[in-house]
Amino acid sequence: MPRFAANLTMLFTEHPFLERFAAAAQSGFDQVEFLFPYEHPVDEVRAALREAGLEQVLFNLPAGDFAAGQRGIANDPARVAEFRDGVERALEIAARLGLEPFDPSFTGGHLRALARGSRAPVKAFLLDQKRIAGVGNIYADEALFRARIHPLRPVGSIARAQLDALRDAVVEALEAGIAAKGATIDDFRDPYGVQGSFQDQFLVHLREGRPCSRCATPVIKLRAAGRGTYVCPRCQKAPRPRRARRGP
Repeated sequence: MPRFAANLTMLFTEHPFLERFAAAAQSGFDQVEFLFPYEHPVDEVRAALREAGLEQVLFNLPAGDFAAGQRGIANDPARVAEFRDGVERALEIAARLGLEPFDPSFTGGHLRALARGSRAPVKAFLLDQKRIAGVGNIYADEALFRARIHPLRPVGSIARAQLDALRDAVVEALEAGIAAKGATIDDFRDPYGVQGSFQDQFLVHLREGRPCSRCATPVIKLRAAGRGTYVCPRCQKAPRPRRARRGP
């Protein structure tokens, strides 16, 4: 079933920009996109998304002087630095538009709406800052272990109860990390010189070959979303390979 996003640059133009989010939601959309967010305060755009219950799926990199007809600067050798700055700015905005796990709107229902129809591996889904802001590699591993979900499982195939459990597991992992002042790996310290201790509480991350804290099966390491990923092969059942379609 295809899903459509409302382009707020083109639609609902009878409303001021920040009011178009509510108009899109009232018209039945659950996703939006627009060309350029740069002239609007990011916090106000984020608030409009949250209040309307919408997911931001796309916006464009800075394109130069759009009003003068410029439609991109990536192919201009004289503007490489400007293009690089534009990419960094866009990534920062995208991260800030993602819903943070401690936001009251981060519910099991919101997670299910984001996951619906997606074939992305669930770990890649968790690390996508445009969807969920602030979940890094360690916390994704720890949350998936808590929820008993394999990191390569397509997120759109996960049952409602497990997605609800995953929402709770993400929050629990982050709360544990905050309480422990983060993880100290490779001599990392916070700005005050204090080492974190979350690494002493890891349930699965960096525990390759060691017994699972739940079932004693040795933890394995694999690649997921391009990152080293730690899994209990018994508690987190691997997804079944998709069957190849037979010809006529």
